[in-house]
Amino acid sequence: MSLEIGKKIQELRVKANDSQEALAAKLNISRQAISKWENNQSIPDITMLKSMSNLYGVHVSYFINDENEQSNSPHPIRSLFLPDTLLYRFLLAIASLFSVLFFSLFSLFLTIPLFYINVRKKRYVWAGFYFVLIIFGLHILFTILFPGLMPYKIDVTVD
Repeated sequence: MSLEIGKKIQELRVKANDSQEALAAKLNISRQAISKWENNQSIPDITMLKSMSNLYGVHVSYFINDENEQSNSPHPIRSLFLPDTLLYRFLLAIASLFSVLFFSLFSLFLTIPLFYINVRKKRYVWAGFYFVLIIFGLHILFTILFPGLMPYKIDVTVD
């Protein structure tokens, strides 16, 4: 198991284009300690493993578990849709449509007064930000309510 830790540390370091010196500086330790870990002369303590896992975006168990355990997942994910059926996709599209319609109206009701208040208080940067949000909300609203007015057309065909 300790033979794997050194190899995994080196793989993560090389993937991130870090030198031993750079990793040592990030962990506030010596370069020799990194070299000893990678050459399996010693192993890091749990706090160093936790620091490296945070640094490289892996779980601490990555260093401890064998590679065979991680690579043999029982069911690979084939789709982002858990029940990958046409009915589920249709219901998801309808729910998305109604939520976008609701939130675009809701955001318009919120941003128009905020735009007006910021113009009156002469905070033009914030007024510009809210103006962009108003334009975006109107675009979404008109795309949903009047799709024929937009200069493009979305054509969805199901085989």
